[in-house]
Amino acid sequence: MIGIRDADDGYRQVGEFTSHGIGPHEVRLMPDGATLVAANGGIRTHPDRDRAKLNLDTMAPSLAYLDLPSGRLCDAFGLAPRLHRLSIRHLAVNQDGLVAAAMLYEGSKRDRVPLVGLHDGGAIRLLEAPAAIERRMRHYAGSIAFDRSGRLLAVSCPRGNLITFWDARAGALVDHVEVVDGCGVAPADDPGAFVITGGRGDVFRFAPRGGPERLAVVGPAATAWDNHLIATPVAAG
Repeated sequence: MIGIRDADDGYRQVGEFTSHGIGPHEVRLMPDGATLVAANGGIRTHPDRDRAKLNLDTMAPSLAYLDLPSGRLCDAFGLAPRLHRLSIRHLAVNQDGLVAAAMLYEGSKRDRVPLVGLHDGGAIRLLEAPAAIERRMRHYAGSIAFDRSGRLLAVSCPRGNLITFWDARAGALVDHVEVVDGCGVAPADDPGAFVITGGRGDVFRFAPRGGPERLAVVGPAATAWDNHLIATPVAAG
């Protein structure tokens, strides 16, 4: 289910509607302001079974597009049957309505599978990295974000201490950088750059193809950053 809450009334829940799939993990508003896209991870759990995954053999992850006022299903897109254990988890949407998805694989550790997908109608397009990078991603993508231009994409892989960067138009990996337990990614103020946070409290600014000074420390944090980072506008004055 997707809950509806009133942000002006203490986030009181005022409604809900189905995500039209199992295990909705993240939902994003599309640029039209009237459509939601939901990442249905496909993993069934139950409150009485702690975090046990109950349906790995029958998982059916999907991207579901929903009418915002009513919750009506507009369209849904799944993956090829051989990839049914590839759980669609985190989403980013650029200003042109291109949806990017970061995924988690629940299959054999020996399998080679892509963890990044793009969607703008039709089939979900999966992006492949070189074999050595895919191994380092360790079947787990944690967070995903577009830069300010909407062309570059950052995808974090905290289990592999790796942040990957992709050209969304070309559908190709363009760079990567090591960040210990790095998971939070968000667009920096300028196009072509990102802010990255790590589990040891590090905060970095990084621009792919940025020359020999690949990482610049923005400032130390007095805490250990967790999974996600959100860029918000700062009011003048």
